[in-house]
Amino acid sequence: MTKLYEKYLQRHPIIEGFETYKINESKIIVVIPVYMEEDLASVLVSLSECDKIDGIVSVLLVINSPEDASEEVLNVQNKTIKRITCFDYQYEAIQFHTVKAFDLPKKYFGVGLARKIGMDIAANHFYKYDNPDGIIVSLDADSTVDRNYFTSIIKFFNEGKYNACSINFSHPTSGFEYTRKVYHAITLYELHLRYYVQALKYVDYPYATHTIGSCFALNAKAYIHTKNLYEQDCQFDVIAINGKTQEIEHIKKAFWGI
Repeated sequence: MTKLYEKYLQRHPIIEGFETYKINESKIIVVIPVYMEEDLASVLVSLSECDKIDGIVSVLLVINSPEDASEEVLNVQNKTIKRITCFDYQYEAIQFHTVKAFDLPKKYFGVGLARKIGMDIAANHFYKYDNPDGIIVSLDADSTVDRNYFTSIIKFFNEGKYNACSINFSHPTSGFEYTRKVYHAITLYELHLRYYVQALKYVDYPYATHTIGSCFALNAKAYIHTKNLYEQDCQFDVIAINGKTQEIEHIKKAFWGI
């Protein structure tokens, strides 16, 4: 297993400028790509209010921008880093870290590459602490989660049946934050996602699960076994969970990008 880690990390070196020693030994590492996000407080508060687990949860917020980013984009991203640094989390068992991933190649720039950068750092961390069962979780910056988010993930992986999972999600389909037209569009999108998986189950496809979006988790050994990952857009998300996965039914909310 050590050789696999070393081979992967040689091919995918950690982004320069981030000192991995800053991350205390963790049981779960959550990776959140951040690009021009207006409201990060919701996801940070949501995570910090989760039920505690026996161990540390580290959250890596990958603040990213392309090599041709405008001054406006760079200013927003730098201000975001400062806001996160000042965030007052609710308990010491969860720790937030910013990863400054600027000047990324335009050809590959996107949420998939940012997610991969964070997950490579997580894999490096678990290699450092000789923990192939360390859990890497993917989440989007405009998401919120239920209090049992971490405890449910731990329970799932402790059962030992699978090395990866997709996490049950639900978009907001009513309320006052958006217009009626937007909520209607969200509902159609949600139905499309559910219909697609049901169709896969109907034809007895063995891996009928959601393979888009951010709601998935896998352990470190599964991550480094995932070879030839694409770095464009969301391609990484699809490949990372295109294996034996199982939905965590009891996580009721994991809202991701609308």
